[in-house]
Amino acid sequence: MSWPALVVLMALGNGSDPSLSGVVHVRDVQPDDTQTDVVLPGVGPVRIEEGRHRVAKRGNLVRREHLDGRPMAIFGHDMKWIWLDGAELPTAFSSAIWGWDDQLLVQRRPLSRWEGDDFTHPTGAVSPTTMLGRAAWSVELAPPAHKPFPLTLVVDAETGIVLQERNDGFGSVTEWVEISFGSELSEDLFVWTGESLEPHDWGVDREREMASRRDWLAKRGIGDLRWPVEAAMDLHEWDDASGEFEAGVHFHLTVAVVRRRRSDADWDTRNNWPHEYRWSDDEWDWYVGANVELRADELRALRAQLRSPSNGD
Repeated sequence: MSWPALVVLMALGNGSDPSLSGVVHVRDVQPDDTQTDVVLPGVGPVRIEEGRHRVAKRGNLVRREHLDGRPMAIFGHDMKWIWLDGAELPTAFSSAIWGWDDQLLVQRRPLSRWEGDDFTHPTGAVSPTTMLGRAAWSVELAPPAHKPFPLTLVVDAETGIVLQERNDGFGSVTEWVEISFGSELSEDLFVWTGESLEPHDWGVDREREMASRRDWLAKRGIGDLRWPVEAAMDLHEWDDASGEFEAGVHFHLTVAVVRRRRSDADWDTRNNWPHEYRWSDDEWDWYVGANVELRADELRALRAQLRSPSNGD
């Protein structure tokens, strides 16, 4: 198995996705100097969170629950019910994007995830292995320059489902400890018929806050930035006869911008981006961090729009 072939298997599978159910174990290790569980050599103080929960998935329908059966979240056809912060009643969302610590095992990542240099290049050959009694493939991925340790993936050979992702340097792991494929999963698993709460309209609060922040920038001569960004289209489902299809469009560019008064002093931007750019004008030092390398014309366009008047306080 080559690495490109494994990427395709992980992203697209091998035919229709089977239903699956099982238990996921997550050990999350994050740098934290305020709540420290252990000090790792070469990393420093870290916080460790560890737990297990059950997952059942059929197509886009997903149910997560505690090991004792108490539901954590149910993603149904048209609604999502989420027990926020361990509440007794779920909050019902008609639409919501919600990230989970098990997501890399439960949802396929698009082909575009494997572009760039953020754990996208194997350090050696893809090797056959077994996990949970199933044939699998194992591969170690080199870290980008700004991260210290490699990642290891174990991928189910039949389905392309990631069975384990671990970082041995940090001691973190997300893995299936029990899994079965092709189980009959009742529709009732993915519906909540009890009481539920209405979600708080955070959008109104957020828009009010963002409008205030945009006004702060505008008063200092900086408006919304505009420049062309390429987008990748990933085909998920298609029909050769009718031409019908379903696809996702992914914009790969994320950028952070920092400025300070011009100075010869050291500048710790406290950012952790794989691609960094710095320059100075008559009044300001500028820093841009990006998740992908910016082309020369993109950087010129960005710099042109970040020029600000000297009265910006």
